[in-house]
Amino acid sequence: MRRLDWPERLAETVAAAEHKTFGDTYYCAVFAADCELAMTDNDPLGALRGLTQAEAEAAIAPLTLRDKLVERHGEPIHVAFAQRGDWVTRDNDGQLAVGVCLGQHSAFATDDGLEFLPTLEQIEAFRV
Repeated sequence: MRRLDWPERLAETVAAAEHKTFGDTYYCAVFAADCELAMTDNDPLGALRGLTQAEAEAAIAPLTLRDKLVERHGEPIHVAFAQRGDWVTRDNDGQLAVGVCLGQHSAFATDDGLEFLPTLEQIEAFRV
C-alpha cells in the first residue's frame, strides 16, 4: 500500500537519483526499488540490497528479473495503463531494464545517470 505522501517521496527519490553514479551496485533495479521503498516503506530488494548486479542475478537464479517482477507485482500490464510509480521494463541492448513510470515518461538508471524515455515505447509495466 502506498503512503499518503508517496507523490512527494517519489519526486524526492527521482531528484536524488539524478545526482547518483550508476554502476555495479547502483543499477536499474536498485533505482526502481528505491522508488518503491520511498512510496510504500517496503523494500522489494530485501536481502539483495547491497549486492552487485551480478551477485543479485546469481542469487535469484534460475529466475530472471522478469520472473521476480511477476512474483512480486503480479502479471504485467500494458504500458498504456501504467501509473506514476509503477515499474516499467524496456529492452536495453538485449537485457531487460526496469525503470519507474512518471507519467508520459519513465525514468531509467543508465551509465550516464537517469534517462527519461516515453512510457508508451516501453515493453510492459508492473503495478506498485
